[in-house]
Amino acid sequence: MSFGHIVTILLKIVTVYTGVALAVRPYPMRWENWWAKGIFAVLMAAATAFRAGNTFWVKSSAPEIIIEAFYLFVVLLIFFKINIWQLLVRNFLYWCHLLMLEYFAVYLI
Repeated sequence: MSFGHIVTILLKIVTVYTGVALAVRPYPMRWENWWAKGIFAVLMAAATAFRAGNTFWVKSSAPEIIIEAFYLFVVLLIFFKINIWQLLVRNFLYWCHLLMLEYFAVYLI
């Protein structure tokens, strides 16, 4: 594994974690059981693994980010007590800005 892949995987982990943290940071979970937190952690690990694993086969693309944003939106809506419109706006703004930053980085390279 090259240094570029390691940096890309770390970037994907940070983007997933940051997206979740910015979307639901002040809101409590719907269930405070350990199994709900465990299922949520597994679903977040799956999103991170998909995003990190995808760097080996294809480059980041708009459809990939849209699918991932929709997946995270649904998972966060299920597990957190948050208004659907607040979550939609936060999720949309974060992933659109991230996509613009990635396109800008590609343009610079």
